[in-house]
Amino acid sequence: MLFEREGQDFKIGRGFSKEVKGLTERTRKNSLLLSVAAQWNGEISGKILNWFSERLHIVTTVDSTMSRWTTLDIFHKSDMRKEKIQEFLKVADLGINDINFEKKEAVPYQDYHIYTYHKKYNAEGKFHSMERFDLDGNESEGTRQLFALVGMVVDTITKGSTLMVDEMDAHLHPNITTFIIRLFNSRRDNPNNAQLIFNTHDTFFLDKRLFRRDQIWFTEKDRFGASDLYSLVDYNYKVRNDESFGKNYLLGKYGGVPFTGDLETFSITGREDHVKTD
Repeated sequence: MLFEREGQDFKIGRGFSKEVKGLTERTRKNSLLLSVAAQWNGEISGKILNWFSERLHIVTTVDSTMSRWTTLDIFHKSDMRKEKIQEFLKVADLGINDINFEKKEAVPYQDYHIYTYHKKYNAEGKFHSMERFDLDGNESEGTRQLFALVGMVVDTITKGSTLMVDEMDAHLHPNITTFIIRLFNSRRDNPNNAQLIFNTHDTFFLDKRLFRRDQIWFTEKDRFGASDLYSLVDYNYKVRNDESFGKNYLLGKYGGVPFTGDLETFSITGREDHVKTD
């Protein structure tokens, strides 16, 4: 433990006391002690802040602009990683054989036209030519999402960093999401021990062939609306290694399942004679 902070009350650990000596009094209510210590050339603080800025990538499916920049940046700066991205898209069976970019006007990468190339065949099923697609205009949402994500995946595994993805399976085929998970779980393909953290509502991924029990975490809201986070390995229910995690989750054995109201008493139309179902 380096330090604990509650408001302006600091409890400093022994290994961190020298670095922040005299700095707790200089730390404002709206400032981070780590930031203050790093500004005073704190070695430990600098390493921690550097990890957050350089080794932690966060991707949301709502705004994948930054992720797309990473993919484009790799294409411009690293031939080796560019080849990995192209290979990844081919393995994902999207029918993409090549990618090209054309500048619009300004320098930022969002001002690039991104084109994908697909093989075109004649009536006899023989290759005829390459067809150019506009990524944003012609490709599916899933393909656009995967293009934005793949750069982060390649960069994270190469550096041995940590990647956090909000609803990674959104717009992606389960097999593609599974492929990404297996990349991170593979000692051969992930030699630098990069870490993947993602949330999902899909019980398809509650599979012992993909995750150990300690890798699976649930969130559950209490009656006050506060969320509790707990691991499957720490759950008070005795979990067997051979049981179906997904099935038992839906049965409510692990908690974390939303319980809807009684459909017998609900009617969209408000009519008293709405149809009841068994």
